Amino acid sequence: RLEEKNYIVATIHRAENTDKKEILEKILNILCDVSKINQVVFPLHPGTRKLISNYGLGKYLESLVVIEPVGYIDFMKLVLGAKGVVTDSGGIQEETSHLRIPCCTLRDNTERPVTLTLGTNKLFPIESMKSDEIINHLTKTDFNPKTIPFWDNQVSKRILDLL
Repeated sequence: RLEEKNYIVATIHRAENTDKKEILEKILNILCDVSKINQVVFPLHPGTRKLISNYGLGKYLESLVVIEPVGYIDFMKLVLGAKGVVTDSGGIQEETSHLRIPCCTLRDNTERPVTLTLGTNKLFPIESMKSDEIINHLTKTDFNPKTIPFWDNQVSKRILDLL
């Protein structure tokens, strides 16, 4: 059983993070380092699972809570209960910012820059990502994200007002 706000959710599936053994191994090693601080729940994408097996990296999964992929609602329940998220996904950057949950994005760039400037997201470029920096972002005690304009649950009202 997972203890609320005492686990990290991880999702890794992008080709730039999985197509090269050394990059995927680096990411899995980072997740193992994070798991020494908090449990890491890893809904494992089938393609990523296959590559982990092909590369002989299965030993890294032993310290993670590996689960089958889940649907959107169950995934969001996982995220809502999490202390933070480590991902290479796009949409989750927005969702964690809205939910005010720390997000570490393992990518060189993002198509969602507002999540970096006002939200809870921080980029960790593939070549230079380090476990201690990721752990620091996930465990900050002075974490105080800004409210992103128009992300106030009032969009329906604004649309109706315009009509």
